[in-house]
Amino acid sequence: MFGATGRTGRPLVRPSTAATRSSPSPARPTRLKLLARAVLEDAKTHVEHVRGTDLDWTVVRAPRLTDGEGTGDYRAVGVDLGFESVARADVATMLLDCLDDERYVHEMPKIGAA
Repeated sequence: MFGATGRTGRPLVRPSTAATRSSPSPARPTRLKLLARAVLEDAKTHVEHVRGTDLDWTVVRAPRLTDGEGTGDYRAVGVDLGFESVARADVATMLLDCLDDERYVHEMPKIGAA
């Protein structure tokens, strides 16, 4: 994936869980760790790979995804995600917005429904 993007591309990654953190935290819910350990570890490994490149990158962290219609609007960064949901279409909107500007380069913003 990284070789195809070239040095000017920005890999946009949406790990499968919002529990992936930009810094270690002891507050990660124990239930999630027990029930989805493989998902969390996969997301962590993927993020480590992305952060280890010299490319510009943005990792978008999303909570529970739905197939509902998107609104074209979303909240980002300092959102308290909890167990809310966000439409996949709204995550896609944010990913496309990240391509248009450099607001979240080398950051891991969280996304939530507007």
